[in-house]
Amino acid sequence: MKTYDIALMDQDFLSQIPWHYAIIDEAQRLKNPSSVLYNVLEQRFIMPRRLLLTGTPIQNNLSELWALMHFCLPSIFGKLDEFLSTFKEAGDSLTASFKRHSKLRSILTAGVRLLPWSGWFRRP
Repeated sequence: MKTYDIALMDQDFLSQIPWHYAIIDEAQRLKNPSSVLYNVLEQRFIMPRRLLLTGTPIQNNLSELWALMHFCLPSIFGKLDEFLSTFKEAGDSLTASFKRHSKLRSILTAGVRLLPWSGWFRRP
């Protein structure tokens, strides 16, 4: 597919195709989990392997970061409120912020390790 508009306009046809890989550029368009685009791609398209490309993963808030990570790994990044309670506490100090960053990095690294890299480029 070339654009998000094509995915939305032709979703009835395109969602019938079992996409083995989805590499999504300009992923910042998926920062809103209640948007039409997010829901169409997440619920209608069969895409077991998803890779998002964006230059601004945490531009505004943690909810946007969760939306991107949940889109790729919904079994790891479950509910938004659980994610926020883990990474956003009232009255954060710099030390607590650093700990959250380290924990987030370890979660992302673990998520990447879970991906079946070795089988990505084999034909079915």
